[in-house]
Amino acid sequence: MYKLEYDLCVVDEIKIQPFKAYFQSGWPIYSAKFVRFRMGSSKLPLAPENYVSDENEGRLVADDNYIWTYSSPEFPMLQENILQSFKLPCPVLCIGGVLKIELLGRVQKQVIDDLYYICVPHVEVLGRALSPKLAVDSQKLRTLQFRSTSQMLRLLQQSTRQQAFELD
Repeated sequence: MYKLEYDLCVVDEIKIQPFKAYFQSGWPIYSAKFVRFRMGSSKLPLAPENYVSDENEGRLVADDNYIWTYSSPEFPMLQENILQSFKLPCPVLCIGGVLKIELLGRVQKQVIDDLYYICVPHVEVLGRALSPKLAVDSQKLRTLQFRSTSQMLRLLQQSTRQQAFELD
């Protein structure tokens, strides 16, 4: 689960690099078979102090605490130590600034315990920010309302610069 830098943005592409364990024999790569992306907003406040605590362990990742407005198709993931690009079928309006990356199907066992693992050390999200020009309080609003279609198009056209959001 990732909180994007902007609460309102258009996302075109997501890049992921699987982990290569140079310290293990054979230098295994801990990637997934497939990856899927969900975007939306949280029903809970996403203040940094709420991310990890004994009281809310697991609460921030529970699907029923989110409103998912987009779910991508499954993309095959290579078992290679490279930054892999997953271009979405069309640009996606992310309202709420939350990205969930679902890593589906494990392919690499760890020799020491014979269990399967997935590890991702690097993620990039490519797109265009719409906020702060257009702000959304995802805790109060469930829909976006514009005075006119032309107002919405002007805001989208003004926000056409490509940005990369690195999520390490």
